[in-house]
Amino acid sequence: RARVALRRMRSVLTVFGGTLRTAGAPALLAELRWAGALLGGPRDTEVLLELVDELAADADAGLTGAVHELVAAHLADRQDDGRARLLSGMATPRWDALHERIVCLLVSSRATDAGARRAPRQLGRLARRAEKRVEERRVRAIADPSSTALWHAVRKSAKAARYAREVTADLPGAGPAERERADAWKDVTAALGRFQDLVIARELIDAIEPVGADSRADLAALLAGIDSLAARRLGEAQSALLVVSP
Repeated sequence: RARVALRRMRSVLTVFGGTLRTAGAPALLAELRWAGALLGGPRDTEVLLELVDELAADADAGLTGAVHELVAAHLADRQDDGRARLLSGMATPRWDALHERIVCLLVSSRATDAGARRAPRQLGRLARRAEKRVEERRVRAIADPSSTALWHAVRKSAKAARYAREVTADLPGAGPAERERADAWKDVTAALGRFQDLVIARELIDAIEPVGADSRADLAALLAGIDSLAARRLGEAQSALLVVSP
């Protein structure tokens, strides 16, 4: 929850930051990114462990019992490392200073000329700009569908658009259409997240040193199964994106 809250704050500041007269906003965004990375390490590995368990239960995934144990042990070590880094980071003055910066943002920010305009119109315009950024990145990714980096860029901008639309959906006077659009963006980010989980899982599993010829073959079969599932997940994400495309 803390990571999601930080991510939401980063997105809102990125999309709507022009409506606030806030000193040190770029530095705050950098610190929010740092804290989010610390919080994300253990959670991302937890998600990957759950994904590996799902693959183990899928007969088409190619995950044997021995390889399941090998991969799970590798991820468990990674999770322990991530937790250690998180606890170490939370014990630093930098972490405490971030709390102070967030409080300062909440109590001392003032509206710019743009921020003084009617919220539904101004924030709606900025939310549409965030959606346009997603569309631009989606077009680039479709032109090179094998580039996971381009799809990751789509996912990051889609999160910003989602959180922006959740803000506009909660404004006074917002109707059901605003909430439906926010929900549609939530579906987009969830679909892209499921695809990204497989991309990360593939990178981590590909880096595992096999033990013997059988292990090498089993890992290769698992990677092939992940590739197949990732292709389906990407198709689902592309379909979800079409729903919100302008």
